[in-house]
Amino acid sequence: MNLLTTRNIIRGGAVALACAAAPAAFAATVYVDANLGGNCGSTFDPATRVCSGGSARAFNTLSGGVGAAQAGDIVDVRAGSYRERLVPPRSGSQSAPITIRGHQAETVTITGTSDVAVFLQGRSWLVIEGLTVDNVGGWARLEDSSNNILRNNRFTRATAQGTTGGIKLVRATGNRIENNTIQDGNDNIVIQESDRNVIAGNTVNEGRHSLFSLRCGNYNVIRGNTFRNTQQKIGEIYDCEGTSDAPVKLDATKRNLVENNRFTWTLAASEDYRYNGIQYSGQQGIVRRNDFYDNQGGALNFQVYSDEALHNYGHRVYNN
Repeated sequence: MNLLTTRNIIRGGAVALACAAAPAAFAATVYVDANLGGNCGSTFDPATRVCSGGSARAFNTLSGGVGAAQAGDIVDVRAGSYRERLVPPRSGSQSAPITIRGHQAETVTITGTSDVAVFLQGRSWLVIEGLTVDNVGGWARLEDSSNNILRNNRFTRATAQGTTGGIKLVRATGNRIENNTIQDGNDNIVIQESDRNVIAGNTVNEGRHSLFSLRCGNYNVIRGNTFRNTQQKIGEIYDCEGTSDAPVKLDATKRNLVENNRFTWTLAASEDYRYNGIQYSGQQGIVRRNDFYDNQGGALNFQVYSDEALHNYGHRVYNN
């Protein structure tokens, strides 16, 4: 990947962000409030949080709120604990995304679900921000989905083992995971068979196995994150070998960019390929301007082994 290609990736991501961040001119706001005894037709007063004296629509469940939202609308979720999954039934559009957000300065918590808490399947142009997702089986899954944004959320305590216990992108393109706090999962961020996604500005602490795993995906950008994992390793980049729900795809992890991140405090191990800052076995990647600090298993290891790490070539590593 030459520098021109890298700039094109970054530029494309910035355009997607600008489009998704701009609400439609006539966007409606739909409220969700767990304190309501039932749904309000069009009588909700946001100031008093009661179904009287206002003109807004309100629901007492997440499913009700996102079910009512159309392209361009805002789903404003008020403080409370929601023991249900967030599964939007429709997409927004490039000019009119659907925004699902926690109400300003209020704590909105999705908790207690044994399955993945936030599930986007075949969805595009959704913005999810300002939520806390805590003590769930898995945090989020974006499957066959594109141009979505997860930002300024808190993801804590995912209990599932394997790649379910984190934020997982599967055949997903052009999404952004940015400025979130992500802590105590299993493979906290997984990018599988997914291209041109941006993982930026997140604080990712403590995870079983790894903090990010990039598998048979191309042209992804991992930028400006802070990683710390005293339990095992931080990052792994390699092909897919058919484990879990992954296909068999070899020589298929090309031209990914890892820059301006901090990799700190990985655990030591007896084998030289374990618990690195990055365990790398892809193709034609760039690793630049990162800070590796106190990674007891080594900062960056280019590894070759069967079955998913057979093709490892063409990288550029500089200014770390």
